[in-house]
Amino acid sequence: MGAQFFDMISREYYSLGFAKFFLPYLSNIGFLSLVIYSWDWRDIGLRLPAEPKRWLLLWFPSLYIVGFAIYAIMYGPASPAELVRLALNLLPMAASEELMFRGVLYRALRSRLNLWPAVWLSALLFGFIHWANVLESGYFGVGLFQVINTLLFGVVLVSIAQRTGSLIPAIIYHWVWNLVTFAALGIDYLPAPPPDPFVPFRWSLIVIGVVGVFIFELPNLIYAVYLLRRTAKEESALTTQADLARHAARQHPWQIKHADW
Repeated sequence: MGAQFFDMISREYYSLGFAKFFLPYLSNIGFLSLVIYSWDWRDIGLRLPAEPKRWLLLWFPSLYIVGFAIYAIMYGPASPAELVRLALNLLPMAASEELMFRGVLYRALRSRLNLWPAVWLSALLFGFIHWANVLESGYFGVGLFQVINTLLFGVVLVSIAQRTGSLIPAIIYHWVWNLVTFAALGIDYLPAPPPDPFVPFRWSLIVIGVVGVFIFELPNLIYAVYLLRRTAKEESALTTQADLARHAARQHPWQIKHADW
């Protein structure tokens, strides 16, 4: 969480151009790398999936990417030069957030919690940290929508990292997701912040927007839960097998020794 706080502070010292995302998030990566090296955390997941077929698990989440990309091509305001600038800016953002939330935080939670509490707590913290965008944009409604969206999106990213056994697919998906959504919606689609962030939004519209965001993310969320349920079942089976092996060792220790021979 210190890296994310450092990011919010450091953004104030850079211009809105190339350095707005690239330099602060690159500094995040350096900070996290130093922490990982200092604590000797080796199993962060910065490796390719052990089985290439694991990449196929991204087929359904990629449908969202295709949809946003089509919309961006047809209606998006970004020019080719802006897309290149966006891609360069957003890559370290995705890498640092995945390293922090799916690498360090989620794995730390999994060392102490079962699967589902670790998944939802890491996603909740991922969504909560984006509440800072309310302060940056000045729009309560837009910030709330982003918090809900990133919370649900966090579950999707956990499922990708968990099922592929690697952070690399989650980083790439997160990067491309940000790229096509920024390209589709535009970077500066909001006017100047209002004096009161609650003024432009009626609460009824906020509720409708939150429900709309949830419905939009629901298919992706259901697929993520499906992937994670498979993980939960596999872990339960492994636990059952381990318990049976320990029970057998207590009842018939010679059989275990004989099997070892």
